[in-house]
Amino acid sequence: MPSNNKTILNFGNSHVSASVFSETNGSLLLSKSSMETLHYNLNDEQAWLGASIAAVKKLIEKLNIKGNVYCILPGSMLLSKTIRIPHVEATKQKKIISFELSQKLPIPLSELIWDYLVIDDDGVEEEVLAYAVKPNLVEGFCEELIKSKVNPVLLTPSPILDYNLVSNFLIDPQKNGQEKILTVNIGAKSTNLLFIDENGFLIRTITIGGNMLTQSISDQLAIPFEKAESFKKNYFSGQIALEEGDPSLGVLTNASAQHVSRISQEITRALLHYKRIKKGSVPQQILLTGRGTIIGGLPEALAQNLQMSVTHLNPMQYVTTGESVNEEIKAIIPFMLSESTGLAQTLLVGSQKHKTINLLPRDKISAIDFNKKLPWIGASILLMSLCPAPLLLMEIGRGEELEKKLSEQSIELSDYESEFEVLNEKNKEMQNLAKLNSIIFEKQSQLQQYTSGNQIILEILNFLQEILDDPKIGDLWFDELKFKSDDSKQKLILVISGRYLVRIGEDSEEKNKSDALIELNTLKQNVLNAKIENHEKFNQIVRKTFSTEGKGDLFNKHFSYFEYELLVSEL
Repeated sequence: MPSNNKTILNFGNSHVSASVFSETNGSLLLSKSSMETLHYNLNDEQAWLGASIAAVKKLIEKLNIKGNVYCILPGSMLLSKTIRIPHVEATKQKKIISFELSQKLPIPLSELIWDYLVIDDDGVEEEVLAYAVKPNLVEGFCEELIKSKVNPVLLTPSPILDYNLVSNFLIDPQKNGQEKILTVNIGAKSTNLLFIDENGFLIRTITIGGNMLTQSISDQLAIPFEKAESFKKNYFSGQIALEEGDPSLGVLTNASAQHVSRISQEITRALLHYKRIKKGSVPQQILLTGRGTIIGGLPEALAQNLQMSVTHLNPMQYVTTGESVNEEIKAIIPFMLSESTGLAQTLLVGSQKHKTINLLPRDKISAIDFNKKLPWIGASILLMSLCPAPLLLMEIGRGEELEKKLSEQSIELSDYESEFEVLNEKNKEMQNLAKLNSIIFEKQSQLQQYTSGNQIILEILNFLQEILDDPKIGDLWFDELKFKSDDSKQKLILVISGRYLVRIGEDSEEKNKSDALIELNTLKQNVLNAKIENHEKFNQIVRKTFSTEGKGDLFNKHFSYFEYELLVSEL
């Protein structure tokens, strides 16, 4: 392959892609590209690494990948933190960032591999985005990739790479920072929001992804998660069609509508926060990317909800594709290749404006550089073996001197061995202390479960108090509040029931009282439904019941009965 080729491996939560880019006359050429879907238990993060390595080995063989590779890691596998620090000299910057991160990350900084990027600088303060990863994840990546005869030279987080693509092609510097764009990258587990302008970007991650929609379809159709994922992709990509009366069509339509509504709400909150910190300034358009945006009609629905211009961010507009890239891959490039294209832009035609975070340990980089030099070292040894005999005689004399030194050092070594035995005994004591620490940690973890349960109850009681205090509902009381498990015994359901009064004016005519009661009762029902549906603690309303007769008596005593079963989200 030509020396300017860059092979990029994009490790996602649901798939792995491999792409080979090169630079031609200042533009990008995509010569090879392929993708493998991951198959693993999504609740087991440890299984993700094994599934990813198995997938990337297939891609390496399929595309005949060799040499250096540049790897993109999903944000869900990393720790991230945004901090603000004073604008200081570069020599002091890292010390200040290190101190701030050590105070704010849940794991000691010495136990992590980390790197950072200045994403905004107004001359007084700098906004810094830092990412960190556990060493065992990086070690696993490097060892498996090296076994496959490729050298990882970069491990970089995916959430920030869309900035490189958008800022290079879509932000016009002539507009003096007035042009602002929001990219929405919907992945399997989360959605990344990048607010981009000429000066840099702000990032926000929301915990809504394509897997949430798949889980909703799986629950409602009572099918396994993987089958629901395949069904979702095939339907929204147009590979299958459903008839008008098919019950599955209604499930898909309702589930996707709720999914889009949740995304719209989170984007609205993010826009309000951005408008507040930017003193009224908001993005002019939204660009969608990520495989989670494959939902039909998503741009139109978001445009209507947010009253903004919404389109797809299509890397194909800025990249020339080679003949070896097949049509099937070209069809999904707009949904999966924005991060890879952004990284390729930085590596091949980038500038100082586009820096890259690298979570690869320095010792690994040094080892890879040393492996590159091994052929030259071997050639040097061969040349030395052909040196004349006098030189060899001199080396023999030096060898005798070295043997004498070896004898002296053997005596010193025996002394060190005695010290080693003492240190070994201390090490055993430390291991015993570590076991004791592990037992104590396990006991504390069990107590944490009860603490988490208490937190859920407190939050729910606060929410119920908000309902009681809401003047739009008013005159409401609760008869029952209890928790139960669903059929799988894995999810928590809250059961609440109660009654509320429906008040009408005393001067209402008798013949109009029934209509007035029905109308006011409907209004109270709608307000109560909306308040519960919009609360972040409830994932779903499993069942709801309203009674105006029997348990309720709307037309005589002017009260109605209600009962809800609500699926409680985790802490």
